[in-house]
Amino acid sequence: MRPDPADEESVAVGWSRLYASLYYFLGRAMVEAFGSAGEGALRRAVHDYGAYRAGCVRADHQARGLALNLANMMNFGDMPNTDSLERTDRVCTPSYFRVTVTECTLYDAWKDLGGLDVGRIYCEEVHHPLYCGYVDGVTLDLPDFLTKGDEVCTFVLAQPDAPEPAAEPTPEPCPEIKVARLYGVLYCFLAGAMRDAFGSEGEQVLRCALGEYARHEADRQSVEGYRPYILMMNSRAKAHLALEDGDLDRALAEVNSGLEKIRKFFTDHDQPQLIQKSNEVQALLKLREELLSHKPQSPLDVLQQRLTTAVESEDYEQAARLRDEIRRQQEAENQTEHPSPETT
Repeated sequence: MRPDPADEESVAVGWSRLYASLYYFLGRAMVEAFGSAGEGALRRAVHDYGAYRAGCVRADHQARGLALNLANMMNFGDMPNTDSLERTDRVCTPSYFRVTVTECTLYDAWKDLGGLDVGRIYCEEVHHPLYCGYVDGVTLDLPDFLTKGDEVCTFVLAQPDAPEPAAEPTPEPCPEIKVARLYGVLYCFLAGAMRDAFGSEGEQVLRCALGEYARHEADRQSVEGYRPYILMMNSRAKAHLALEDGDLDRALAEVNSGLEKIRKFFTDHDQPQLIQKSNEVQALLKLREELLSHKPQSPLDVLQQRLTTAVESEDYEQAARLRDEIRRQQEAENQTEHPSPETT
């Protein structure tokens, strides 16, 4: 099961390092294998990733009735306000935002890996589509950033004629979920770019890069204790992407795949008794129920789902009753579809 850290922000910082390392290994592989064409593909992938995030934040704010202004973008964006960044001189109003970042977990991770050149590509490409794509009229000035050798990162954003009001910031109950979701989305964009631009050769480079990433000792140790949690969050991220494409069946398939992988993890580690106690399993089961509630279902479908839940919860008496009810309904349906000669 996922460890229960006393400080959830420290978990978010750990996820930020994993995020940075994933980007580094895949980005470096793309550039080294394909040269200038690889760098161009990497830059496009990061740009598109930033634009995608901007669109998601905008859609979320519109659905929640938040005014599209800088204060709401910064206070209710897709990154948690945690200690992964050290900030000073922060000014945040609906029409103006300024902050100086003195320490950054992504920068630290890339520096440790010797990958500031690859990290600089990320910083050059992601911020403008992420912030300026949120709503028309936003401008960004980024005169300083750490990965190009500056002492700090300086962000200055303006939005003339921004709508009021700004909502009051609220505490984030689970900041690591935001970073974990972005981890999965970033992978989808980088892997997709490598495959789309370079075909089977890109697929091979991707596999090698992922293998190197997995073998990286610091990341391997960081990930191992969180394996079920990572599997859950990757499944959630892929399910959300499928939902945004309007594909409910694919979203359900991603959730079911995640459940199976988590069960296999506990079984392979001789801990099958932890499956039903796993917070990750329970979270995915809940998500599956939510998804199924949006899918038209026949009475038999509902019974089948209740049976699945009963078996997974080891409620075998309820499962037996549901099997009997399913059998009766199936026999009734068969009788309706294929009536006996006496009834025709």
